[in-house]
Amino acid sequence: MRRRYPQVDPERLLPVGWDAARSLIAEYLAAGMSKFVVHPVTTPGGWPDFFDAFAAELMPLET
Repeated sequence: MRRRYPQVDPERLLPVGWDAARSLIAEYLAAGMSKFVVHPVTTPGGWPDFFDAFAAELMPLET
């Protein structure tokens, strides 16, 4: 990513952790975007745990 977008901090394109994901999605929502695809970069230790965390962390952002 650094080679393709050297002027952009990679964490602005690929947030690390739920706090960073919430923050970036909140910025996009404020700018008027409304559709997002959230996918882990690495395989989670367990998909059920990932989906539970996703529901707890990001679904509250739905409007």
